[in-house]
Amino acid sequence: MALLALVLSAVATVLAGVACWHVRQQAFEARYTARAARAAVELQHDLIDRMARAAEAKHVIWDLEPLGEATYLLRNEGTDTAYDVRVDVGDIACRGPVHVGEFPPGHVERYQLFRPLGTVSDAVTVTWNQSSSLTDEPRTHQLPVLHRPGEAIPEPRATGERGTEPNDTTSRRSKTSESSPGHRTVAEFS
Repeated sequence: MALLALVLSAVATVLAGVACWHVRQQAFEARYTARAARAAVELQHDLIDRMARAAEAKHVIWDLEPLGEATYLLRNEGTDTAYDVRVDVGDIACRGPVHVGEFPPGHVERYQLFRPLGTVSDAVTVTWNQSSSLTDEPRTHQLPVLHRPGEAIPEPRATGERGTEPNDTTSRRSKTSESSPGHRTVAEFS
């Protein structure tokens, strides 16, 4: 009888130990789940804050609309005013303002953009500030200048050794560079 009581006592002790370990494991998992839930809630609050800040952020959206021939309209289609707007046309010939102090939403500026023979640029770069105090970092956006229907897109001509091409312009180009200081030499196009 004493032996049976001892065996039952040992089994009860082992079962109590297993139950204690199981409860401890459940408590650990509950703490882990609570930490994960807190982190998820913090992440959700952070995401909501970011979305609210993005909704409050100023938006300037540029559009360069071709009207025909060489006429384009630059439009601010955003919801906010752009300040100290600078338009860089590269080597494209331009008629129109290249600097506008304030460009409100819906405002339109008219440009005539001509690509003379040898023009390399195919985009207009618009740079602006979001803040009227001009203390923020300027932003930049490139807008493609679309080719008009029927206009040939210039392809660079293959270069050969000097004097091997029928229209060798190497010597003429160097004369142009020497005779007119400040003249830009551009790639040769056929």
